Amino acid sequence: MTDIHTHILPCIDDGSGSVEESLALLSLERTQGVNAVVLTPHFYGARESLNDFLTRRQWAWDKLQPHLPENAPTLVLGAETAWFPSLGKLERLERLCMGDSGNILLELPFERWSTRLFDQIYDFSCATGLTPILAHVERYLSMQGKKRIQDLIDLGFPMQVNADSLLGLWGRHRCLTLLKRGTWYLGSDCHDLQTRPPRLGQALGQLKKLDPARIGRMTSWNAERGVEDL
Repeated sequence: MTDIHTHILPCIDDGSGSVEESLALLSLERTQGVNAVVLTPHFYGARESLNDFLTRRQWAWDKLQPHLPENAPTLVLGAETAWFPSLGKLERLERLCMGDSGNILLELPFERWSTRLFDQIYDFSCATGLTPILAHVERYLSMQGKKRIQDLIDLGFPMQVNADSLLGLWGRHRCLTLLKRGTWYLGSDCHDLQTRPPRLGQALGQLKKLDPARIGRMTSWNAERGVEDL
């Protein structure tokens, strides 16, 4: 099982605050059956240059890497990239992708969406050749409404749902309804040990009504294949 959305890198964003906490989070992931973890610290291009972010990410990785145990999950560098209209013009944009996959975890604005936003995301993908995976789509439901979320699903890009949402934080029933259409991945969006730990193992128990093959695809993103295996 792969966790494609985490804030486990230490001391880089609002996630793990230390190497020790990062190691404890990775241990929790392993005990839940997670054998690969994508490290996706927040990148806000409107606030920080890409070069500065990559420098900070490398520093956090160098801080963590020497302490990893032999049985740690496979780790893949990425980012949770906040959308802004000129994102596609950044040099070295591919460094924000999840490993070498060509997939970029994209966080949409927490404001009312326009049709133009959807056009921009589609144009971004065509121009860059990258495939966005849209982060925690269920969190937008109350603000955007069902029709807007269905319009987003109809764009055809893969989406990610948070484990905590399936456990009740954002409405389990509404989440399960959304998962019946489109391509979805399960991610923890974990930040810490206390309030937002990784809970993929528990979330799997809420997916029993879905087709087993669909559940398998939701948890088996692969850095080498990206979304091509769906």
